[in-house]
Amino acid sequence: MILDEEDLKIRVSYDNRQIKKLYSTYIEYKKQPSQQLLEQFNLELWSIEQHFKKHELMSKITLREVQGLEVRAQEQVKEMEEITQNIQVLKQDLEQAQQQRSHYAQYDEIANEILKLPSPQEYEQRLETIQMEIQALELEHEQLESKKQLKRTQFRTAILQLQEIL
Repeated sequence: MILDEEDLKIRVSYDNRQIKKLYSTYIEYKKQPSQQLLEQFNLELWSIEQHFKKHELMSKITLREVQGLEVRAQEQVKEMEEITQNIQVLKQDLEQAQQQRSHYAQYDEIANEILKLPSPQEYEQRLETIQMEIQALELEHEQLESKKQLKRTQFRTAILQLQEIL
């Protein structure tokens, strides 16, 4: 006879003393029948039946709990998979955000360098100043050239006069 798991649990969990006591009450009743022994026998039999019913209910409850735990375990596995996927997505988002931050940092560096440069108005003022300096230098150059020409002419005249004198 092969016992299934539930029968084995019933036999292991059930106390054989109740059955032995029921058997001894039955033997006593057969030897000497009495109303009291019959009632005792019926009570003990009823007690054993209640014990079996209770055990059966407990087995069903345990089975339901196990099934519930299995369902919960499957749900947790799904949740873990979803969380793992979310973590991967968040890692990618983080990498993109870090790249953007790096780009912003580079942009800020370039912007700071640009801000250090003079403004267009300053460039225009410097350009005007330089043009005025160039004009002044050209004017000075012309004046110096004319002085130079004058001095040359005077020098030539002085040499010609010295040659005439000598």
